[in-house]
Amino acid sequence: MKRVTNFLILSCLLICSADAAFSQCAGTHFNNVYQKIAGSNGLRRVEDWTGDGKPDIWRFALNSATSTLDVHIYPNDGNGQFDWNNPIISPTTIPAGFPGDDAYRIFDFNNDTKKDIFYSYDGFTRIHLNNGNNTFTPLALVSFPDEFTFLGTIGFIDVNSDNLLDWIRWNSVPSQGSALTYRLGRADGTFGPRVDIVVNGSLRPSSRLIADYTGDGRMDIGYRYFDGGDRFRVLINNGNGTFSFGPVTNDYPPNEPIPTATDLNNDGKSDLVVGYLVNINLRQLAVYRNNGDASFTRVELPRFRPEHASVKIAEFNGDNAVDIIEIGDKFYSVYSNNGAGAFTRSDYQKQLGQPESIVFADFNNDNKADLYRLSQEGGSFIGNIFGEQIVVIEYNQCQPMGLTKYANFDIKRFADLIMWNPDTGDWASTSAAGYRFYTEVTDFNWGRGTFGDVPSPGDYDGDGTTDYVVYRNSNGTWHILQSSNSGGSVVPFGLPGDIPVPADYNGGGKTDIAVFRPSDGNWHIWFTETQQYYSVHFGASGDRPVPEDYDGDRKADIAVYRPNEGNWYYLRSSDQTFVGLHWGIATDKPMPADYDGDLKADIAVFRDGDWYILRSSNNSFNFIRWGISSDVPLPVYSNNVSASPVAYRASQWNWYKYHPIYSSDTVAFGANGSRPVIFGQPNN
Repeated sequence: MKRVTNFLILSCLLICSADAAFSQCAGTHFNNVYQKIAGSNGLRRVEDWTGDGKPDIWRFALNSATSTLDVHIYPNDGNGQFDWNNPIISPTTIPAGFPGDDAYRIFDFNNDTKKDIFYSYDGFTRIHLNNGNNTFTPLALVSFPDEFTFLGTIGFIDVNSDNLLDWIRWNSVPSQGSALTYRLGRADGTFGPRVDIVVNGSLRPSSRLIADYTGDGRMDIGYRYFDGGDRFRVLINNGNGTFSFGPVTNDYPPNEPIPTATDLNNDGKSDLVVGYLVNINLRQLAVYRNNGDASFTRVELPRFRPEHASVKIAEFNGDNAVDIIEIGDKFYSVYSNNGAGAFTRSDYQKQLGQPESIVFADFNNDNKADLYRLSQEGGSFIGNIFGEQIVVIEYNQCQPMGLTKYANFDIKRFADLIMWNPDTGDWASTSAAGYRFYTEVTDFNWGRGTFGDVPSPGDYDGDGTTDYVVYRNSNGTWHILQSSNSGGSVVPFGLPGDIPVPADYNGGGKTDIAVFRPSDGNWHIWFTETQQYYSVHFGASGDRPVPEDYDGDRKADIAVYRPNEGNWYYLRSSDQTFVGLHWGIATDKPMPADYDGDLKADIAVFRDGDWYILRSSNNSFNFIRWGISSDVPLPVYSNNVSASPVAYRASQWNWYKYHPIYSSDTVAFGANGSRPVIFGQPNN
């Protein structure tokens, strides 16, 4: 356990100067800018259905009347906005028992610039042609006799220059191994007889290796195979139903490399990006530059860290050159392409999440790829406690956005649970990741209860990581340990008896230093970005301060709960409108948080094990029984976008998280003398 016992006294405030880098684009940071409740559940995918070059969001939805699947399309308005209440609905004949992502492909099969659907299921295939008027025409339902040898669909390309896509497949060949094959596509949706292109017992094709390697406008097929060592070769598409073999690349990496084909130097001929495993602890990244004849020269790219990472490609910096991103467990690296195939690496010690749940696409038309979360860890859709899906798009921005909504002391992606022991000053935190709790615990020492310290964590330096902070009530000082550089500071701001209410009141992305003074009902705020002071009278003696973003402008609103009335009062930061409403009784504990994920805090109270939540998105009342009267209630953003009711039971050191969609979870996390810390709310 790391222990810090002495506070560093600085002559100026912690964040006394603005970063010069804010005047220029300093990197590739993915910030949660777009977040909307998207209604009923179901994985929402990304595809340009409207043909305007902008990624739309869509899903399969059950049509209960026909027991088939409809396609629901939510068009992108060009600025990254979607109408979730009015999708374009296109019926299909795809059966309700359709198995999922591995069984369908989206391509333009008849060369009319509209995306069609191909699906393969139980030995049958069918193409649904897109008519362009929100309807599909199902073509013939086709069975294929070699189903028992079928290993998978590699992709679709035009093999014979008839403007119809042909089916590239992977088949097993008895006593010979595996084969790359094709079936010519026909206008009626059927496919011709199987044609073997190459048979090799160690053949390893991939859909990511279909590309134009010769610059003639025809899609070729790259594949890996073993012949005394790992080899790579291109089948060059002649455009007449035949293929020619390209040169053999002999120094192709072993151990199941993960290749992707793309044009890195804008010469019209695809190169290769390959991440590969050297041993269990070492992974490498290489670029294979196309020499112009579908042969390749290998160039290693130095990496930030040696451990496993997944590789994806996209345009991240707006210069119209394809860049590379590596996604590791606790980092990501962006390799910026100069347009000629040379790269500059930028590293970020931040967890992006599981690569298979991430899609990169330019949603807001700024020519830079943004991050769309297809699902959360575990494969399920991102949803709130009311069973609704939440769509999250993290925009690619020059600067990181501070983390002021929930606690996160490490570089993992999910919110933390926090304990603090006033007797020893020990902090402990563990991740409330996704649909489950983790048990890995981080310890630290900061502050002491004998000094009157009150835990007041927040992101005071705006680096996206929570800082250890206490407000010393005995003398009105803030003791801040900055996570970005481990520098400490003592900031005099407040008087004995004040209640610390740190939050981001001006939307600058950093936690502001603030106190509520019960003796006179005044709020005093120090804005960390601008180094400006602000005060306002709002409240009275006996009120409990409950600052949260109630109007969705990403600024904390000044707010109080008045127990003797059961009333809530807040001042909307967006327009300075005063709002008052009745929700609670004198003995209730106020628990405001964004439970439905609409970026607005919901008004909520905890009463003897019961939660009463007034949703901001639809003004509906929701009752949840979760806990007992002696539990400590607190909202936890376990999926980072919406809060779940959590009850801490001190007698057992157990935390209980509620979620009706994913299984609710329990974790033993605590110690004698420790107490839970509520992020963003008073802890005294």
